[in-house]
Amino acid sequence: MSEHTVSAIKLPYGVEYRPDTLKGYLADEATKNKARNISSANIIIGETGSGKTTLAYIIAKLHKGQIIEKNMAHQGGIDEMRKLFEMLKFAPMEHDRYVVILDELHKASKSAFDALLKEVEAKKDHVIWIGMTNMPKELPTVFFSRFNKIKLDYPHPDDLFDLVCDVLASENIPITKNVEALIEACMQKTKNNPRDTLNSLQDAIRNGLHEKKIKYTELLDLIPTSLEDAEQSALDALIELIKTSTI
Repeated sequence: MSEHTVSAIKLPYGVEYRPDTLKGYLADEATKNKARNISSANIIIGETGSGKTTLAYIIAKLHKGQIIEKNMAHQGGIDEMRKLFEMLKFAPMEHDRYVVILDELHKASKSAFDALLKEVEAKKDHVIWIGMTNMPKELPTVFFSRFNKIKLDYPHPDDLFDLVCDVLASENIPITKNVEALIEACMQKTKNNPRDTLNSLQDAIRNGLHEKKIKYTELLDLIPTSLEDAEQSALDALIELIKTSTI
């Protein structure tokens, strides 16, 4: 291929710079202490992009767990749960315990909910349950008496700004006044969603917005609103790169 190669396409900042320890995770000490002293059954509640999956993976690493991950929107039926329970009868061979991550927990079927509650009550020493949802009102109320609740909020804007600056420093991008304005615009456009802020900023930098003097109000119009918009822009760039490359 030409000097432009597909390998030059970077991962989204929100993926590449995802923390894998509590030290690098943006949260208050109370949240971090819950992660350190995790219960056998837990539910992480937070908006999209607030760090639910990241925290679940950190918990698994912290407690030397083998991860089993299920998306309950697609795997939340009773048959899937029975297969899972069968798998959990015995401790894993190479890890201390299983850490079962149930994403979009609110989308599980009623029969799956009932079966899960019974399984959780068994309290196996080799199983940690982590449910995740951004719609807690759609869960049966009994969950909140059986599961330890970890509530996540978006970080304080100052902490998010510092995080973004650290990412850009790793990318060897100087923090100029233009860049500061761009960061603030991305934070405002994504309502301080950390993942979307990072990915939207990456998209803006890819398009050279950090090197241009643009009015703040105009910047807001040029920045993608969501993760999906930024990912689509990255996909478009990849397709264009492939088209212009010579094999």
